Amino acid sequence: MIKIGIPNSVKLFILKKKNNTFVYIKGYYKIYKIILPSFIIIRLQSENFITLELNKTAIYSKNMLFLFKHFIKKCFLQSIINKKKMLFLSGVGYKFYLDETYPYLAVDAGFSDLKIIKIPKNSSIKIVGRKENIIKISSLNYQLIGELATEIQKLKTPDSYKGKGIRMYNQKILLKKGKKPKQK
Repeated sequence: MIKIGIPNSVKLFILKKKNNTFVYIKGYYKIYKIILPSFIIIRLQSENFITLELNKTAIYSKNMLFLFKHFIKKCFLQSIINKKKMLFLSGVGYKFYLDETYPYLAVDAGFSDLKIIKIPKNSSIKIVGRKENIIKISSLNYQLIGELATEIQKLKTPDSYKGKGIRMYNQKILLKKGKKPKQK
């Protein structure tokens, strides 16, 4: 038997139908629906925690319990926390441009033309830096944020000698040493 604590801001509903158990997790931002197989028994012990256990006739190991425990905890966190990532554009004259009417982000990163990226419907981008070189990507879907951030980073990866390019806000870059001048 595994105990899982329920955060105060999350509401949990359990519905049993035929062979499966449906678990609904409702938070501030999202509602998740989890379908548990028949070999896992879930019980709402109180408002603060639930228990998971294997059916006595189940041939599965306890690893399945830990897998569902991890999955339920992840759903708790994702339903109450709005995720965000920040990207930093370093270089002289490099800027982000955001068009409010259309869902597009334009990046001026030293190319002859602007690079344009379409912003997905479920995410939002805001320009944070006063020099227009920092953006904040936020969404409920953490995978979508990661994909969008890597797509933007691929436009101009940081240079290994000067560090110019697009990188995560807190990312540290090890710079290579340049050539040393010849000694006379």
